[in-house]
Amino acid sequence: MSANRWCLAGLLLSVFGLVTPVQASEGVGIEPYGFFRASLVGATHAMSSAGNQNLAAPMTAWPEAGANPSQARDSFQLNQTRLGLKATATKDLRGQLEIDFVTFAQASGTTALTPRLRVANINYHLTENDELNVGQDWDIFSPSKPLTFNPVALYFQGGNAGFIRPQLRLAHHWSQTTIEGGIGLLGRNTSSADNDVELNLLPSFAARLAYSLDPDSVVGVSGVVGRLRFSNANAPVYQALYGVDAYYEGKLSELLELHVAGFYGQNLGSGYLLTLALASGAESNAEVGGYATLRLHFSPSLRATLGAGIDLLTDDNGSPMAGVNDNRILSNLRGSVAVSYLPVKPLELFIEDTQFATRFLRLVSAEKYTVGSNLIEAGAIYTF
Repeated sequence: MSANRWCLAGLLLSVFGLVTPVQASEGVGIEPYGFFRASLVGATHAMSSAGNQNLAAPMTAWPEAGANPSQARDSFQLNQTRLGLKATATKDLRGQLEIDFVTFAQASGTTALTPRLRVANINYHLTENDELNVGQDWDIFSPSKPLTFNPVALYFQGGNAGFIRPQLRLAHHWSQTTIEGGIGLLGRNTSSADNDVELNLLPSFAARLAYSLDPDSVVGVSGVVGRLRFSNANAPVYQALYGVDAYYEGKLSELLELHVAGFYGQNLGSGYLLTLALASGAESNAEVGGYATLRLHFSPSLRATLGAGIDLLTDDNGSPMAGVNDNRILSNLRGSVAVSYLPVKPLELFIEDTQFATRFLRLVSAEKYTVGSNLIEAGAIYTF
């Protein structure tokens, strides 16, 4: 424990040694941003939104378990509406705050929805080439994002891995290259008492190397390592967490965008990364996944988006699934097509059709089976 403290103290001192004091100008510039999102969503089979059987932000099909899983359903969702503020004190010092209203445990929350903190980050340029970020923001690991009109589900548990994490990050930029490293909180604890997240005493360690091919295109690799703690009656059990990721985001032409990524990892889902592989004190699980999404701009007001993704456990026994006790999840395959139209530039009308094929293992009979579900969402996004 003392060694960990000395290592952290040394890292902080090395960062602060780069700092050049700056005088803030009079006042702080405040820039609001965000979007209002409303949609009608329907599915031919029950869906899982981060382990909850609802349509709040569907990520996988729900197994043949519980009440009426094969019955069609629909909902009207407003929860992905997003509001943010950017506060600029100087050209070198900025802050950002961002919320949405997603509560995965509420199927159709409407007026009961509550704000969820997404981003609370301080950005400080230590030098012309060195940048410090402290707070909660998108993880260094797997930073790319697929092209989709479901910005919360975002191909999670279906090819995308990276999520939001409280971190201390230090980046160095030179020419077209960026290298970034950081330490962060390895998990989340929503209870009132400390648990294995706080008792672990070891943060996550992540790094990223990115190269800008041009102002609109970037290619990169990233990695994360950590240690998960699981309490038991005798002594805690520890499991290793690690992952590697490669990605590309860019414009192939004025009419064509491509976002593609692939990853491999172990126990990532237990380290607050939204993948399928969960760990426990008795087991460890590895997975491989990725996605490819393509957007075609037919005109300034009309575009189409195509995409596919997969998350596959490498073991035939699969992984535990949050919210389900009698099934394990083996893989999740998804493919989608969307069309959108901008009648007025800030307003975009969309319809997105996604087909899921999620494979499960039924524990009682050791039967492996696939659940298919068709998810259709139509709505509007007003961006400001």
